[in-house]
Amino acid sequence: MQILYKPLRLIIKAERKLSFSKGDEGYSGVTLRQNIEQFNYGGCCEGLLLGWLDDQGLENLEMLNDQGVNVLEQHFTMVDNKLLCATNFRMFMASNQSNIVRSDCLFYVINSVNNYLS
Repeated sequence: MQILYKPLRLIIKAERKLSFSKGDEGYSGVTLRQNIEQFNYGGCCEGLLLGWLDDQGLENLEMLNDQGVNVLEQHFTMVDNKLLCATNFRMFMASNQSNIVRSDCLFYVINSVNNYLS
């Protein structure tokens, strides 16, 4: 059993729209890949496409560490309107169910190394 140490929650801000799609549909807010669940407990590599953002970009999202600092840009980047991984990490609890995402988070992130207790 692994105990994950200080996972980070990627959340969509309350007033922002959320969609899921196979491609960029030009929706407002955040559009995640329809198959986002396939990345649960797997490695996500730098440059991996996770979804698409509107003209508000990364401002649609927030990822606070245990000290309340937004560390979003350490893990994600936007190129054109694509939401990409900015570094390697592991993702879990990703869901394409809007009610789950709104009540908790888009998904949890842990660094690929040194953030679990054995």
